[in-house]
Amino acid sequence: MPTRHIGILGAGVIGLSTALAILEDDPDTFVTVVAKDVPQVTGLSMSDPTASAQAQPRRHPAEYASAWAGGHHVSDAKNAQELRHDRVTFERMKMLTERKPWLSHPGGSTVSPAIGASTLTNASPLDSRPMSQGAEPLVWVHQTELFEGHGKNGKEQYEGVLDWYPDFQATPKSALPNGIVAGCTFSTLDINVPVYHGWLLRRMLELGGRVSIGEARSLADAISTATCGSSSAGGRVLSLAPSKWQAAGKVDALIVSPGLGARKIIGVEDDKVHPHRGQVVVVHAPWFKVPPSSMQARHTLPGYSIVRAQGGRETYIIPRGDGTVICGGTRLVNNWSPQPDEDTTSAILQRCLRLAPHLANPAKCTPLTEPRISDLDVLAVNVGLRPARTGGVRLEHGPDVDGTKIVFNYGYGGWGYQASWGAALDAKQLVEAALSGSSVRNSRQPNFSKFTHTGSRRQKTKKTTMPDQLSQRPDPVTSFALNTPLFNKLGGRRVVLASSSPRRQEILASIGLRPEIVPSTFEEDLPKSEFTGEAVYEYPVQTGAKKRENPEDPPDLVIGADTVVVQDEVIMEKPLDAQDNLRMLAELNGKKCEVISGVTVIWPVLEAPGFKIRSICEKTVVRFADNPHYLLQAYVDSREGIDRAGGFAIQGRASLLIKSIEGDFNNVVGFPLFSFSSFLHEMIENEELDFEDEDL
Repeated sequence: MPTRHIGILGAGVIGLSTALAILEDDPDTFVTVVAKDVPQVTGLSMSDPTASAQAQPRRHPAEYASAWAGGHHVSDAKNAQELRHDRVTFERMKMLTERKPWLSHPGGSTVSPAIGASTLTNASPLDSRPMSQGAEPLVWVHQTELFEGHGKNGKEQYEGVLDWYPDFQATPKSALPNGIVAGCTFSTLDINVPVYHGWLLRRMLELGGRVSIGEARSLADAISTATCGSSSAGGRVLSLAPSKWQAAGKVDALIVSPGLGARKIIGVEDDKVHPHRGQVVVVHAPWFKVPPSSMQARHTLPGYSIVRAQGGRETYIIPRGDGTVICGGTRLVNNWSPQPDEDTTSAILQRCLRLAPHLANPAKCTPLTEPRISDLDVLAVNVGLRPARTGGVRLEHGPDVDGTKIVFNYGYGGWGYQASWGAALDAKQLVEAALSGSSVRNSRQPNFSKFTHTGSRRQKTKKTTMPDQLSQRPDPVTSFALNTPLFNKLGGRRVVLASSSPRRQEILASIGLRPEIVPSTFEEDLPKSEFTGEAVYEYPVQTGAKKRENPEDPPDLVIGADTVVVQDEVIMEKPLDAQDNLRMLAELNGKKCEVISGVTVIWPVLEAPGFKIRSICEKTVVRFADNPHYLLQAYVDSREGIDRAGGFAIQGRASLLIKSIEGDFNNVVGFPLFSFSSFLHEMIENEELDFEDEDL
């Protein structure tokens, strides 16, 4: 089988993490990153003669937000997918701190700090000092989170979002400062962004990947550039093994992670993407340590954040472990200004000094005076335009371009670093699914067999989940879905539709739900003669229920459905042939029929027998016009009604035969969307649909 060639558009933290995830899994895969900007890396011995220009410092624009990020792993997840991404990334970063792969390569952590949308001050002789010399990409910190408001439903904002971090402790109310209603501490990782971002690129190149530096104006342009190694306009190529690429073929799949470029790249042109302007101040403070009073701290570096009552961290302090500290910040929506603002700089430093006075240079202040901004050793003021997206992240398949599979993976805003590995693994799985032509399965699939009988109750058996197993399938809830309890509940879960009907798939996709398709093996052979009179309403319910029985690997939620057409209390079959189709339409002509759908859902619970089943039934009345014979014959000749219950498809040309309907149009097409969503919303409100496996 030919080796696959994967292209990645964008060299931000999402793009480079995805490239590295693919190469670590299969180093033989050809991976080409196409990007206008790349992190600055020194110390590499490039075989490609065009790479020598990489040794020169490059001015990064503010739009290249990954170069300017503050970089701490503190989750701000709003749904299950975001939390899963954050947790997968944290576990991966924790593993990296244990293995320290950057130490196995000489100079592996020596990264030249980028020069760009920043203001360098003359206040300190340290300005020209390489800030990242000898620094670690990831450092452990003792994190303190302070909240100006409570969370929803009587909970604190940290509950379910931060309480999974190591060493988590809620702060006693008596220890909270004025204006703060809740707080917590825990251990987490801060990211030295220039070092870590550069290491991602270095490692990707060492594993055999390459980078084509240049601007792609369209997806077709990106595919061509990735295939050829450079654009028609030229451009530099970074590679440690250029001879390897003589065997590379056309790009099989392109992962699109272009940051703010998603707004204008032809083939993407996503006007939902917009900047969240961030401004931070880099301070030199090697004396900045956890105060002696924090006896419970396991780590010497302190991190701080204040979360506003309405959410969002406007004030944060992020030590990088190399003597520098990031003080932030701002999040200005739709603000495109790339230049630092002096008033904003002063406000940031004042807030951070109030939060942590020991940031000030002890040689400049005395115990008798309050620390002042002038007591800080300011190195730089940086501005980055974070690529956010209205409606959330776009992580899904796109239409093919020139025979190349497309996967979109962008819109992470200010959470790119903390979500990077989870997002990368999801994108990788989407590519594998697209190239194999199958749906993506999750190796961490909830299974009813994880419950073992102990009398009339069932107990969970403990299981070990590897971080990369948490992200083996795309989220069934797409970015198109509304922000409602239903979609928040289903986010990150394995939802299965036990039907291969493309119409049901399209109906669910129209509201942002893309379940995994596992067609039922149940033969629809219940004797219809037993379902007459009022009993016809039971036939689709029982058939839908049968479709969900005994799945090989039971997921979090199975949806089974069946639809029948009934006239005069008799179930109409699918036509045997064109003549039978004409007979059916003649019977319906000028009359009415009922389209009845049954939907059954099943999900695991602790109580015996280990799962619950609920069903609904929906009826829609369809009134046919008194159509002339030639119109009926023309419809039969189109063969649209063959293999359709009742011999017609209302969403197609049969709409010319139908005068009116009473009820849900989607129900006639094949799935009662309104009743189904109302049904699930009601179960969630009544706390009936409660997944027991809440360990995302």
